[in-house]
Amino acid sequence: MHHHYKSSKKESQNISIPSSEDGLIPTLNSYGYMLEKPDVISQEFIQYVGGIKGLALDIGSAYGVSVISALQNGATVIANDLDERHLQILVQNTPHELRQNLTILKGKFPSEVNIKTDSLDGVLSSGVLHYLTGEELEIAFQKIFTILKAGGKFFFFTSTPYIGIFREYLPTYLERKAQGDPWPGLIKNSWVYAPHRKQHLPKEINLLDEDIISRLLTKCGFEIEKLEYVNMDGYPVDFQSDGKEYIGVIARKPV
Repeated sequence: MHHHYKSSKKESQNISIPSSEDGLIPTLNSYGYMLEKPDVISQEFIQYVGGIKGLALDIGSAYGVSVISALQNGATVIANDLDERHLQILVQNTPHELRQNLTILKGKFPSEVNIKTDSLDGVLSSGVLHYLTGEELEIAFQKIFTILKAGGKFFFFTSTPYIGIFREYLPTYLERKAQGDPWPGLIKNSWVYAPHRKQHLPKEINLLDEDIISRLLTKCGFEIEKLEYVNMDGYPVDFQSDGKEYIGVIARKPV
């Protein structure tokens, strides 16, 4: 089912990673940014799957900063991304002796990614799943639950409606939430709110809060170990707001 990467002529055509802008590296396909250093939740993922020498999946790995660290820590990793170029860069940057523990898997999660049920020790998704619609998110969370082994953990890091670049949208989010909209952070035209970030963002984005995430996790049967807001200190000032810019989650599939 998975093919380990075989070196080919392609490998010699090095594609390079765009340069970092204040700790954020733009993706090549305009799906936001990869953080230059793994965020707090990705760090916990790296320690966990490395510590148990587990099999892990990184959904939307981009250039693979967390993947390479997890491999170095002793994990075996499946890196999934929409963009072939991101995965090629990841393979290029993976130390040769670790490549046998890396599988790359191109495609959109959840619809294009198939992994055996009960097979993974850990799943990471950082800065990716907020590009899915509500319906896709429900399917994605259910799929993550299904492919994890009992006792396996899901590490999730995502933007919230409080992120600074969507400051102008916040009143609409609060109003929709008050009216009971199940997806109050679904923005159909992100470019209206963050025109200066337009070349790096998809048009539609689904910002999540702790209530939405708790609902998604609980519905699947996850036990929530950690769910907390994380600030954007040290990142570009337009992303910062009141300390609730991101949410970090660790959830466990019960034994």
